[in-house]
This record gives sequence, structure tokens and C-alpha cells, in this order.
Amino acid sequence: MPFILLGVGVLIVGLALLLPEKIPSQEKKKGDADRSFSETASSFTGFHDDLNAKLDDFLGELESNLSLAGERLEATITKLTSLQDALSTPLAPEKDESKTQHLPQKHRDVLGLRAKGLNVEEIATRLNIGKGEVELILALYEAGDKH
Repeated sequence: MPFILLGVGVLIVGLALLLPEKIPSQEKKKGDADRSFSETASSFTGFHDDLNAKLDDFLGELESNLSLAGERLEATITKLTSLQDALSTPLAPEKDESKTQHLPQKHRDVLGLRAKGLNVEEIATRLNIGKGEVELILALYEAGDKH
């Protein structure tokens, strides 16, 4: 038993001598880890800054392109609106006063409304006359145009 106590004592003294040497080694490892972490964090910060700069450039380009597209869209809408207005305005028939001057007022009204693009039913309703009468007036005028 005295040998066991002596062995345990030697073991404790050996550990006591080795333990202080391991602590600086662990601190060194901890310092290396901290330094490595700092370098990694710094690397990510640089990456983050580069990414932000690229995103800012991209957003600037996108805003510029969007503005240009808006201007082009406005120009196209203006052109389409003018074309639509031109298409919605019926072509006025050539006015030959000598042909329509001798016609009764009702006939001139029917022909004028037809020139504006109204159909037979709309003309009859507006002038408060029958559809047959409107058709007859239009047929007479068209027959006269062909001769």
C-alpha cells in the first residue's frame, strides 16, 4: 500500500508539472482560433462590401433601364393614341355641294349621319323615321353615286 500511495503522489506531481505547460498551449490554440476567426470575419466583411457595391451598380443600371423603358412606353402610347384617334374618325366623303344641295333636309341628315359611321337603326332612331325610309334614302344615294 505505501507503494500505491507513492505512485499516486508521483502521478499527481507529474500532472502538476505538465498541466501548466498545457494551459499556454491551449491559450495559443485559442489565440490562433481567434486570429483565424478575425481573418474569416474580415474576409466576409470584404465580400459583403464588394457584394453591396455590385448590387448598387446593378440597381443603378436597372433604374436607368426602367426610366428609358418608361420613356419609350410613353412615346409608344402617344403614337398608338394618335393612331386610334385617326382610325376612330370616319373618313368624310367628298362633299360635292351640287349633289347634296338639291336634296331635302331629311336626306342630307341621313347621309350626314351615315358619313359619321352610324348604322341604319341608329340613324332611324336619331331622326325619328322608319328603318325602311333610311334604307331607301341610302339606296337612292348609292345608286346615284354609281352612275
